[in-house]
Amino acid sequence: MVGVVCTAPLIYALAQNPDLLAARTGDVSIFRASQEQMIGVPDERFLRNVINLTRGFYDYGDLNLRHNLPEHPIHDLLTATLFTLGWLVALWRLREARMRLILLWVAVMALPTLLSTNAPHALRIVGMLPAIALLYALGSSLTVRAASRWIPANYAAAALLALVLVVSGTWTARDYFVYWARDPLLGAAFDLEAQLAAETVAGLRGKIDDEGEVAVSRKLYFTPQMRYATGTVRRHDLEQGAPVPLNQAARFHVLTELDPSVDLSAYLLHPVENEVVATWLDPPQTAADRSLLRESAQSADAVLIRSPLHQPNWPQVVLDEPDNARLPLRAFEMAYPLDVQFANGMELVGYALDTDRVNPGEASDAFLLSTFWRLNPEFPRPDENDFVAFAHLRFGNGQSQQNNAVGSGYPLPLWQPGEIVADHRLLFRAARRCAWQGNVRGRSLSTQR
Repeated sequence: MVGVVCTAPLIYALAQNPDLLAARTGDVSIFRASQEQMIGVPDERFLRNVINLTRGFYDYGDLNLRHNLPEHPIHDLLTATLFTLGWLVALWRLREARMRLILLWVAVMALPTLLSTNAPHALRIVGMLPAIALLYALGSSLTVRAASRWIPANYAAAALLALVLVVSGTWTARDYFVYWARDPLLGAAFDLEAQLAAETVAGLRGKIDDEGEVAVSRKLYFTPQMRYATGTVRRHDLEQGAPVPLNQAARFHVLTELDPSVDLSAYLLHPVENEVVATWLDPPQTAADRSLLRESAQSADAVLIRSPLHQPNWPQVVLDEPDNARLPLRAFEMAYPLDVQFANGMELVGYALDTDRVNPGEASDAFLLSTFWRLNPEFPRPDENDFVAFAHLRFGNGQSQQNNAVGSGYPLPLWQPGEIVADHRLLFRAARRCAWQGNVRGRSLSTQR
């Protein structure tokens, strides 16, 4: 009964979003992974995973910094010895049902990592942990029996336990509390930037109605952490080009990353009719229309928000309170609206081309192609692997192209039905002016730049 109560919310969430159950499986399966993800055919991949998992116990572990100190094996020298003795004992006593159960347990729980990419994968072998502990016990029992020839068995057991606590405990504490905790890449590995932004907005959320409004960069807004922090905040689409109704007496905050990305759009959290909503703000388009995000990131009065355990090179975010003289801000206006529907339920609702959004007003050999997508709520959510966008620019004898998932890092499973999501591609060309032309299911898209 306790298990049912604990898993009920998860079961309900999966029933409401069945794609969450299979989406990740399709991403990492050795049967579906691309050659870029994992070379070879499935049987070659499986054999390589067997070798990698075996090495993971002894000399070369998970490379993912979120799971492990990269390359460090699961065991130290002492626990590796006990583990090896344990599985040798289990094989020697294979006629016993309990030994067969332990080995079968290990084999079955190894399948999640053997049948997926990036083996050995520490998270995918957690089902093996109880069986591994039993193998430790078998190895320890054999060691104590062997030592009991010279000292009493209870003394031998106590000595072995103390040895494990001192040797393995010290080894593990050093690895994780010294080396791992101070790794300069650890903050980025755990999306610390998104976490800091979400905590900041959550702290300001209760003050928005009376004391201020918060503009959040797109990169920080479209994250699972921010979705959790903002809760029921909905997208508020104003009339095209209409000024966002700001309370000029309110405190206005800007939250951005230290180095704002090429996409300088932001989302404004502000009250409308006693409800806090989010409005998509238009990015800067000219040198005179300076970037609110870039200026806030460089402001001498801005506050750097960092982890209490901050280490060099860990991500930080910037909270600025700019002068209201830069306002009013404007709601986003789509340059070229479209109405293109695809069979999988995706809709292309518009696009924009701009040569000056890298650094407004400055000449550049790059320009930003933005396409705007929406998920039709009447269709089942498409598989993320089956939906990519190919942008191809030809100029003279050269070309610039991108072929990857839509959403500029905003995962498809997080898209809300009816939500408009921007996809940005930075393309490079040989000359300042170039003719651009594209085609989406027979609809011609073009402009002159």
